[in-house]
Amino acid sequence: MKKLMILLIFALIVLVGCEKMPSESIEESASSQPSVSEESEPEETFEPEEDFEHNPVSKTVGIEDAALQDAKGGGAEIDFGNDKIVEVPIYSESPGIGSSWWYLSKEISVIIHLEDVGSSWIDILTTDNQGELWHEYMYGIEPGEIAQIMVHFYDEKNGYFSVNYADGTGILYKVKNRGSLIEKVGEVGNVYNIVFVDENHGFLVVSEDWVGIRKTSDGGKTWTDFEFAPPEFEYKQMRCYDRPVFTGDYGEVNVTFYLEGDTPWVEHKYITNNFGLTWEMK
Repeated sequence: MKKLMILLIFALIVLVGCEKMPSESIEESASSQPSVSEESEPEETFEPEEDFEHNPVSKTVGIEDAALQDAKGGGAEIDFGNDKIVEVPIYSESPGIGSSWWYLSKEISVIIHLEDVGSSWIDILTTDNQGELWHEYMYGIEPGEIAQIMVHFYDEKNGYFSVNYADGTGILYKVKNRGSLIEKVGEVGNVYNIVFVDENHGFLVVSEDWVGIRKTSDGGKTWTDFEFAPPEFEYKQMRCYDRPVFTGDYGEVNVTFYLEGDTPWVEHKYITNNFGLTWEMK
């Protein structure tokens, strides 16, 4: 009797196990394991905004040097002082072709990068926290062979830049909100440097047929020219490459004189005490 009961129980277990179809057993087993595609699919990642690919560092530029700096096809570092040195996030697919120009200060540093001298697109990068975060915008400019770009910001978000072309023409642009909005102001000729005190008042350094300052009081719509008076000593060539520096109505700018003889050049300072209306050599 006991053997009969054991046989009946064994038969019942086999019968219940056979009620599941083979396909159902495979499906159940497969569903309990992650699929191959799920295992191999990489997780989506996001690069932080401040990370950029860039060329190897080629030189270091101190923040006190706010004049034109050119890094053709290479990178650079900015030394903000207090052992704070950051890499400039410029990059180029063709090293040795592109150029970069920038304005450096502790409050705002601006880089304008050109992939190619014949390109009609520029990258504008700004940082207002000494390189911890960079903001980047792209903008299309007038096409042509570009000789140089001069840039100056009058506060942490706004400024101007001029584009000089190889044919001697130049165009002024207004930059707002770090470069998210750029407006073409108009033609300004071949400019060697630029400084704006605020949105309306600015100065362009002219150093071609005549050497002096071009001043605007309406944001570049109209300009007034002030030519530097030549010195009494003899010189071969007079040039001005530096950016004017203003403190209220007082302003000064260095002018270079190329001489004959053993001394190739000397520098003299031109100053103004009436916000650029008159200039005299100091």
